[in-house]
Amino acid sequence: MRKFLFSILFVIPFITFSQGITGLVAVCQLQTGVIYSIEPISGAISYTWNYADGMSGISNSNSISISYNNVITTGSISVYAQLASSTSAVVFLDITVNQSSVSITADNPTICIGTGFAELTANTNSTTGATYTWLPGNLNTAQ
Repeated sequence: MRKFLFSILFVIPFITFSQGITGLVAVCQLQTGVIYSIEPISGAISYTWNYADGMSGISNSNSISISYNNVITTGSISVYAQLASSTSAVVFLDITVNQSSVSITADNPTICIGTGFAELTANTNSTTGATYTWLPGNLNTAQ
């Protein structure tokens, strides 16, 4: 009597994205609703997005809306697709997060010549701090 030994090899193709993540690579602190996306992969069940501390977002589709806090300065986001029998390659995008804009308020926004001065307040929404100097002649400088 003869015995036969059979081996079966299953080859699962490695799925990759043909393009990278699309979206802004430079944003501001406290910016919200920044959309990032990746091309859909045929047969994908879900997409898993990962992002740096200081970013927040929720998605299981091929796009995500990200918001940034006031501390983050740089980070990256990544995504991969889950298929029925495998996962795709992971794709990364590096993000630079710039200091948020400055808001200026005045106790009296209308200043007439010879009537005195106005107190101006600058808020940077930043934990690193900044100083601002206002000079005559509409020259503003920041340090």
